[in-house]
Amino acid sequence: MRKGKILGFMLVILFMPVFASALTPIDTQPASDGMSEASIVGLRVRNGVLTVKFSLKNTTDRTIEPGISFAKAYYIDISNKKKYFGLKDEKGMFIAGPSAYNWDGGFFKQKISPGGKAFLWIKFPAPSGETDEVDIYLPGFLPFEGISLK
Repeated sequence: MRKGKILGFMLVILFMPVFASALTPIDTQPASDGMSEASIVGLRVRNGVLTVKFSLKNTTDRTIEPGISFAKAYYIDISNKKKYFGLKDEKGMFIAGPSAYNWDGGFFKQKISPGGKAFLWIKFPAPSGETDEVDIYLPGFLPFEGISLK
C-alpha cells in the first residue's frame, strides 16, 4: 500500500509542470464591470482554424453569472486590417462552448463561485500564414492586444 502512495505522489510531482503549463495564462484582462477577469489559456492554429481557450475568474466575494454572446467575440489581424468572427456550423451555431443558450448562435452563461473559474472556447477562421499576432475581443472584457500566434 505504501509503495502505491509513493508512486502516486511521484507521478503527481512529475506531471505537475505539464498540467500547470497547460493553463498558464497567455494574457489576462479585467471585465469592464470589475467583477471578473478573463485569461487566454490556449491558442492554436491548425488546418486553417484558430482555437482560443479562455478561463474566466470571479474576482468578487459573491457568486456571479457572466453572459457572453459568441456572436460578439472576434479578433483583428492588425497587419492585414481584417476582422474575423467565430466559425459557424451548418445550423448557424457558433463552434464554441459551452453554450447555455442558442441566442444569436450561441451564448455562454455559467455561475462562478467566489474565486472560482469557468472555461470557454471559440473557433475562428485562421489569419494568413504571414500574421504573427492578433488582437482578441471577448465581450465584456478589455481587449487582449498583441497576442502572438507563433
